Amino acid sequence: MQPIIPLEIAMMIDIPSMFFVGISTLIPSAITRGITRIHLVEGIRRIALPAGILGTLIGFMMMLINMSDPSAFAPAFRIAMLTSWYGVIVYAITSWILRNTNDYQLDGVVRPSVTGATILAAGSLFFLFSHLNLAFIDTTSMLFLILGLPLLTLQRNKYPLSYRIMRGGIASGLFGIIYGSVNLLNSMDDPAMIGPAMAIAIISSLYTNIIIIATATQIPVELSAKQMRWQYLFWGVNIGLLYTMAYVITSLF
Repeated sequence: MQPIIPLEIAMMIDIPSMFFVGISTLIPSAITRGITRIHLVEGIRRIALPAGILGTLIGFMMMLINMSDPSAFAPAFRIAMLTSWYGVIVYAITSWILRNTNDYQLDGVVRPSVTGATILAAGSLFFLFSHLNLAFIDTTSMLFLILGLPLLTLQRNKYPLSYRIMRGGIASGLFGIIYGSVNLLNSMDDPAMIGPAMAIAIISSLYTNIIIIATATQIPVELSAKQMRWQYLFWGVNIGLLYTMAYVITSLF
């Protein structure tokens, strides 16, 4: 009997990945005050790419944790492979919806709801702890963030704090990713060092994506183009990182 959905298409459908991207883009946008429908769509557009990468990184970490458990490895593999591309699809759809929107329609300060942000933060921590235990905590990655983010954020310039936090987070994350990736490639002959190096690269990216999502809806519309250019850069670096990780894993096995 001919399947209703071709196998090639069915392989690209994963409900948990769709759910993750949907929730992680919709909720941060919806918990803002004074929001209109067009602000909501713009918020989803800004969050779509980092949310997709965040899901991919979490899926990748779940893969590494469950290497010895095939029943848990396969779902994690699907999340790792699909969420980043679902993020791209959401970004493309929302960009198309907003294609005829003028800047003045998106203008205005959208302040975060303290209650909503607290619930979101608590839910995110619960999700990370329940799926990754303490695997998402890495002191070296935190050190890059702690040292780099304040220096880049506290610079006196014409940009608002939300934009500087986003930019500083991405710059700090890039340092962590580069440091971890270089150590990873230099440790190919020493399996004991591969895990720590991989953790620095992946978790630095994880922290940065969380920062991007947290600040995405707070950046003024006039800086939206600059914001998205930083996101494009970080998205490309993350895709390169993930292919590097895949190469390392296939080399080990």
